[in-house]
Amino acid sequence: MHCTARFTSRPCPWIQLLILVPITASSSSLRATSLLQQAVVSHRVAKCSFDHSGLDHVLKKFVKTAQSVEGIQSSLFDYAAVLSSNDDLAALQHYVASLRSFKPSCLTSEGKRAFWANAYNALIINLVLSEAHKSGGHLTKSIRDLQGNASTVWAREAGIIHNKAMSLEDVLTAGRSLKDPRFHAAVNCASLSCPDLRASAYTESGVHSEFDEQVEKWLSNPSKGVANKHGKMLVSHIFGWHAEDFSSLSSFLAEHLSVQSASVKVAGYLPYNWNLNVVH
Repeated sequence: MHCTARFTSRPCPWIQLLILVPITASSSSLRATSLLQQAVVSHRVAKCSFDHSGLDHVLKKFVKTAQSVEGIQSSLFDYAAVLSSNDDLAALQHYVASLRSFKPSCLTSEGKRAFWANAYNALIINLVLSEAHKSGGHLTKSIRDLQGNASTVWAREAGIIHNKAMSLEDVLTAGRSLKDPRFHAAVNCASLSCPDLRASAYTESGVHSEFDEQVEKWLSNPSKGVANKHGKMLVSHIFGWHAEDFSSLSSFLAEHLSVQSASVKVAGYLPYNWNLNVVH
């Protein structure tokens, strides 16, 4: 049965008919009706899920506590340790492979936020490791050097999702389409000036609080989020590159910095360091 009115406040005619089952009906009929009504509700609420445990394992094991590198306070990733561990490398590769056949459109809005952020972070880590493996374990100095045959690293194929080859820019665009500016704090571009790589995978049930934590950590970091220098507020270049995603930058910053919007006066951008966020 199909009903295009299922998301309106007015129930579909066939649902109304079920609700109006006479109380004199047999107990078996009532049970069948109840089960069908439950199925209707379940169909409206439940969608699908995706297993992020493989990525979660890798992040928890190899993301290291933030430290100062080249004047930037940043979490770091132990790429070399992953390369030397066949089991952990296989766990990441299995996660990336599992993206190939999955259809993310079946997820809830929260599930989509977690999925696209996790997919981006997994694919960029996998790209760095894949290129290092090809070069005998030598890690790139900067993510931007891994463009391959494409014009930029962001444009080269990074993985396959739902049987479609996607670049990092494609994955970022999918995440941005959710219209949640916090998404920019959730993805890490494998560089020192990017928002920190989270030491666990995002979850459907906790994604809102997880995104908030990422934003607050990013903005409170004067080396790459927001800094007041000589009375002027400097912010990450990300706010300039993706200005269209922040309908009111002053309001966004004020909300997460717990200040008055009128006091937010952005004067420029912080230097951006593209060197790899690698454990030395």
